[in-house]
Amino acid sequence: ADTYSGNASWLLGARSVTRAILSLGLLLVAVGANSAETKTGTVAELPADPGAAGRKTLAGIDAHGNGVRDDIERYIAAHFSKDEKIMRALSNMAISFQLGLLATSDSESSKAHSMLLRSGECMQSIGERVMSYTKELKEVDTMLINTPQREQAWLAHSKRIENMNFAVRNDPTWDDGCMKRVDQEMSGAQADPPR
Repeated sequence: ADTYSGNASWLLGARSVTRAILSLGLLLVAVGANSAETKTGTVAELPADPGAAGRKTLAGIDAHGNGVRDDIERYIAAHFSKDEKIMRALSNMAISFQLGLLATSDSESSKAHSMLLRSGECMQSIGERVMSYTKELKEVDTMLINTPQREQAWLAHSKRIENMNFAVRNDPTWDDGCMKRVDQEMSGAQADPPR
């Protein structure tokens, strides 16, 4: 793994961070389906559409307690249910991003960003499968940081990680860890101390 320094200018702005994540293939937008059939034929029960209530708090609504905001979970299931890898990768990106939004300390931000980078590696490894969704890529920016409170929280998170160092892979590949929830797989993740 190479060392990635969080002191890059793209980490400073909430919108530019989101665009950097989008370049890895993150595709999330709210929709109105209540269930979705996966490639294996399993029907996943989706949470109710949170509507405006989902934007009232920083955390939004996560009725299933799976780390993915309900509006985002509904979109992933409705648009990507035929591809389990994309669904898992997108869910992990959403989990990581949400943890960054909710972080209030250097330690929490370090963990969240480590998870976001890991999720990005998994997403990048299947990038050819998601690159045809340019419309959805443009929409995600407004969904992940869709309130002033979320934008301020992301800026604060970005400032906390700007001088941290993170290890990333040069040539990411899809592995067994990519199919697990990133917050459970990497529960002890931390950045390297600044040099």
